[in-house]
Amino acid sequence: MNEEIKVELKSFVKSILLNYAGIFFSKSQWFGLFLLLVSMIYPVAGLCGLLCCMFVNALAFSLSLNREKVVSGMYGFNAVFTGIALGSFFPYNSNMIAFLFAVSFLVLFLVVWMDDVFERRNVPFLAFPFLICLWCVLLVAQQSDDFTGFTGLMGGDRSILQLGGLSLAPLLEDGFWSFLPTVFVEYFKSFSFIFFQTNVMAGVCIALALLFYSRIAFSLSLIGFIGGYYLYDFIGGEIYHLPILYFGFNFILTSIAVGGYFIIPSRNSYLWTFLLIPVQFMVILASSRLLAYVYLPTFSLSFCMVSVLFLYLLRRRKSFTSPVLAYYMEDNQEATLYYYELNKKRLATLNYLKIYLPFMGVWKVSQGHDGQYTHKKAWKQAWDFVVEDSDNRQFSGDGMHLSDYYCYMKPVIAPADGTVEAIFDGVDDNELGVINDKQNWGNYVVIKHADGVYSALCHLQKGSFKCCVGQKLERGEFLALCGNSGHSPYPHLHFQMQPLPEMGTHTMDFPIATYLAAGEVKVGTCPQEGESLSNVESNAQLSSYYQFEVEDELVVTSEQYGEERWTVCRDIYNYTYIYCAKKKAYAWFENDGSMFYFLKYKGTKSCNLYHFFCSNYKVPFVAGAWSVKDDFPLVHQQNGWVKFLQDIVAPFFSFVKIEYKASLEKGELRSSYTDKVSGRVVENVQYETSYSENRLAFVSVKTRKQSWKISFKK
Repeated sequence: MNEEIKVELKSFVKSILLNYAGIFFSKSQWFGLFLLLVSMIYPVAGLCGLLCCMFVNALAFSLSLNREKVVSGMYGFNAVFTGIALGSFFPYNSNMIAFLFAVSFLVLFLVVWMDDVFERRNVPFLAFPFLICLWCVLLVAQQSDDFTGFTGLMGGDRSILQLGGLSLAPLLEDGFWSFLPTVFVEYFKSFSFIFFQTNVMAGVCIALALLFYSRIAFSLSLIGFIGGYYLYDFIGGEIYHLPILYFGFNFILTSIAVGGYFIIPSRNSYLWTFLLIPVQFMVILASSRLLAYVYLPTFSLSFCMVSVLFLYLLRRRKSFTSPVLAYYMEDNQEATLYYYELNKKRLATLNYLKIYLPFMGVWKVSQGHDGQYTHKKAWKQAWDFVVEDSDNRQFSGDGMHLSDYYCYMKPVIAPADGTVEAIFDGVDDNELGVINDKQNWGNYVVIKHADGVYSALCHLQKGSFKCCVGQKLERGEFLALCGNSGHSPYPHLHFQMQPLPEMGTHTMDFPIATYLAAGEVKVGTCPQEGESLSNVESNAQLSSYYQFEVEDELVVTSEQYGEERWTVCRDIYNYTYIYCAKKKAYAWFENDGSMFYFLKYKGTKSCNLYHFFCSNYKVPFVAGAWSVKDDFPLVHQQNGWVKFLQDIVAPFFSFVKIEYKASLEKGELRSSYTDKVSGRVVENVQYETSYSENRLAFVSVKTRKQSWKISFKK
């Protein structure tokens, strides 16, 4: 078979499976395959759903619609609903295939149109195309003799389990599940209703698959359904009416959508899931009454309306408060949460301007944010820096003169590229112990780095300025000398970031890009009071080892996993990654010139690439000896039961921590992967990365049970 045909066929099959998985907002093809099989409990309905899905995807491919959206399952999951519904509500006859094909066109038209319309508002169209399409069909059925076979949901006698009198047939009967409490019977039946079935067995299968796929999604489905169930019971509703009202599955799907898929799972998202239950309840009852006049069921109307309106509300907010919208969804809700929490801390500064320390050499933070004496209220995000000797003294001799202070007349440098916005010069230095309240800031310079980002450096020495207003600056360029002017009882440098150019405006919490503190490289954090720190010196040689360019190929081998060929690629989001075709593994990375670090790994852990990911997770290009720390996302927890339990409580707290530590010693990178459960180390892997001839040479791996070496070929 032609290779191009194989690729197209593979993409088509993938799109089908993701159509089914997309019903529960999943990206798992295995989950999609399982749902497809469950839909076949009623073969006619299941086959109609599959055929309609195939028609829509085939049309989308043939019409050259957005390939990424087609393959991802976006265009076809509405077709699954539509096809199954037609197969459930109408008897099979010779015209069914032709009719399905015609309906498929309508589904595709509605999907493409709604995708465009809803995308402008940045909200999903969900199952609206299915609703409109099926309502059209049912309205036509009321007017045409061609649809005289309409009888509602088909009975159990058309299930595959009753063909030939199979012994499994009793599983479809409610009586078999009488040992379950009523609330769980209805819960499972609501799952089956998603595929227009009314049996507990299908619901149990779907619920277990959902639990296996995502613990968060499963817990949200429970919260949504049980909350709605008991609210309905509270107002005196009859439980047997629940299937007729399409009650349960609307709550299930809405809870999963707004509680953990389109929103980052958290305490807040769970609270909103609960708060939306009465809202959805009103929509269900009102829409059921309204649509009854035209003999149409509500289907998933309440799920679509409540979810879309709530998400639209959140996107209209003026500030990014909780609940937090998920702009990129990982393979499941747990992964989305874990990467969000880690990146919020780890990569918070990637999209921001990089600000560095405004001095040379080692200085100490004498007063940090919300300091003991100053740096209060609107001006709390600021630092005071001094220079100390090995005895923690700021001055030599008796310290009676300004010149005795080590930081006095030390050069102050630009913390980043920018333009001099303002300079104030002319204030004399104070005598020791004396402050100038009338000219609080003393002599200062304000630098504009970007719109809404300014730095201010204060208490500078009169007449020491080597810059002027409007001058373009490069990072590290000399500005002035440290003095003792303004509100300054002793020589020190005051440094703050602010959103406006006027001196005295409120400060802003802005991290320092990188700095060295006690030999440890700190990245994207705010220096703390008492820290002695300095700017990092670049290590050009170390940087050269990690210059991976797109289309580069690396060949690695180990006794443990054999030979692997890695290719450096770039995805549609312009992120660079290393791909191992043999193991179908991906490792996304970033190299910003000052540091190499991995962003994400996807694929098997039985792979050389995975251990390269763990061993070189973060490598600052810093001269001399240094150490660095970071955290791995919790998706890399390798104990299945521990991960299962952590996933359940993930929106509320974490009892698992996976740490990365690395240090550069004698030209070799020593690193470790440490898995801690409730503070106890359960796994520790030691790595040692060696270099030779300006390239990576090998990575030594040592676990508790074995050790091996990963070699990089020339």
